[in-house]
Amino acid sequence: MTPKPLHEIELEFQDKGVLRGSMLLLHLADAIAFARECRARRVAIHNVEAFIIRPGSTEPTGNDLGLGQASGDPADPDNCWSQTDRFLARYLKHPSAEYSSFGPNVLFASSTNPEGDPANLYFEVMV
Repeated sequence: MTPKPLHEIELEFQDKGVLRGSMLLLHLADAIAFARECRARRVAIHNVEAFIIRPGSTEPTGNDLGLGQASGDPADPDNCWSQTDRFLARYLKHPSAEYSSFGPNVLFASSTNPEGDPANLYFEVMV
């Protein structure tokens, strides 16, 4: 099976992430920036999934956000971009924190982020 080609936005973020087949996996800050770029260009997000990358393996965490029925209407308060923002915000220490200050706000292992070390935590934002 031929991997799907990368979307234009994925190509722009390719150097910030890790490619596994046709999956572009991004750290939290880059996943948030990617989602913001999708919103700005009105590119619908279909799913977001968290992965752990360890030497020799890429494992889904089981935390994903299926957006098959989510609206691509910017006026809809529950559109695909808003749902993506809420999903990714769960991985911040302070969900209400402004996304521009990622550094100290990135969450380490806790009940909210059972995946542990954020250096191993990546997200696929599917468009």
